[in-house]
Amino acid sequence: MIIIHQPVLFVGHTGSSKTATILSYIRNFDSQYTNLILNFSFRTKSMDNVIVLRSQVNIIVQLTKLLDSLFLPLINHEKKDQLELNSDKIHAIFLQAFMWSFGACLKQEDRIILDTFIKYLSGLSTVSIDSKAKSGQLPNEKFLLFDYIFQPELDQWIKWNDLIPKYEHDRSKRFTELLVPTIDTIRLGMIKTKNISVHLKYTISISPLLENDNIDLEWLIKSMITIHQPVLFVGDTGSSKTATILSYIRNFDSQYTNLILNFSSRTKSIDVQRSIESQLEKRSKDTYGPTAGTKLIIFLDDISMPKIDQYGTQQSIALLKLLIEKHGMYERTGELNWKFITDIDWIAAMSTPGNELL
Repeated sequence: MIIIHQPVLFVGHTGSSKTATILSYIRNFDSQYTNLILNFSFRTKSMDNVIVLRSQVNIIVQLTKLLDSLFLPLINHEKKDQLELNSDKIHAIFLQAFMWSFGACLKQEDRIILDTFIKYLSGLSTVSIDSKAKSGQLPNEKFLLFDYIFQPELDQWIKWNDLIPKYEHDRSKRFTELLVPTIDTIRLGMIKTKNISVHLKYTISISPLLENDNIDLEWLIKSMITIHQPVLFVGDTGSSKTATILSYIRNFDSQYTNLILNFSSRTKSIDVQRSIESQLEKRSKDTYGPTAGTKLIIFLDDISMPKIDQYGTQQSIALLKLLIEKHGMYERTGELNWKFITDIDWIAAMSTPGNELL
């Protein structure tokens, strides 16, 4: 059961009839799906083939953050008065968030099991293989919901494959700078994702980088940046995590600057702190941030690499936990004063872990 307590989505909108409608339907869909899926996922062995281990709380937090990221643009849409959000559309958006929060870290064979169960619970009919599914319908059973994105403006489920732009080769770029758009690279740009060993309170656990997946990255990044949620992408070596993320963040507008930190087994928390502090300036007595009028995106590559110390801690990750949860850190010299840090977004990547990193 999801307890809805003024999530980001509804701040400043609690009096609107559209928000009240969305909340009402979300509560209904929550009671229809959540407990049954949690029981199905955690109390049976039907879906235990996961890329990253997660708790029930982590999955529910991810669901609420995805709902925030998907509904907020619709509430603030420039044509929001003309954009009708009825029960069927809200249901479709909920299903999309539900699939990605519960199924993103599953391997392909278990995604199929989850997809079948969710479609059964929905009670919605599927369309023929040549037809376009609208709200109140589901795409043909030959395909998974993971293969689609619901676009409320069009009132239609769209295949990720149909959104892949044509590749145009740029001879002026080096080989290492080339990026061929795929399913995962498109998905990635619409979100931000994951929670590693420290169980960061406000992160989202999503691992879309599977063998035959390559579009979701853009979708994931864009969705999460909307609500300033930290993100971690998990995938095998060679699955283009780093290349895709770098390509995306380097194309942000001038409002954003970026800092890229490559972690290794020897990375220490003081190294991370000094690198971050080098990008900040003092804004007030105890508040620091990037240059006024800009935001800083920090990309942490191979975040799981730092060596575990004798106390079982990865110190650089412990510092990141403090920064993300408390929005600040202590000075390392002088009087150890607290420094509030503002206007930073976080993206991280790591290889598929062994259980020892969890």
